[in-house]
Amino acid sequence: MLQERKKLLTPHEALSALVILLSNTEPSPVLLSKILTPIIPELYLLSYDLDKVKTADPHLKESISGLLLSWGKIIDQAEGSRTLWSIVEGNKSSQWHFDLEGRFWKTKQYVDDMLKIWIYLMIQAAWTNRYYRISYYHAKVHGE
Repeated sequence: MLQERKKLLTPHEALSALVILLSNTEPSPVLLSKILTPIIPELYLLSYDLDKVKTADPHLKESISGLLLSWGKIIDQAEGSRTLWSIVEGNKSSQWHFDLEGRFWKTKQYVDDMLKIWIYLMIQAAWTNRYYRISYYHAKVHGE
């Protein structure tokens, strides 16, 4: 009995397939809207993170910009406003990372947030410990 293996596409493969699909279909506003609207927030965040990487693949940047621009040209005002407002309201819960070979992947932002909280707590603990040591030393020296 053969077992079927489901293979998930990497983000880079999915983006390439999407660009090929949209490039080879009739330019239908309904199709573009149905395909792109649900992923516009992620494409925008990907574009934002990609702009911070100087060594990013120019073809990747162009593909994402092209998708965002195409969507922006065909979308009606109400749906466009709703989608763009979701980007503003939704805090950035993940971050895109890139390597030199053009691959990219997403990680959860809460890892970074937890690290920041841990560092903050360690600094607070160090300052508290330092305060108690100084207070103890001061009391010992001054006979309090």
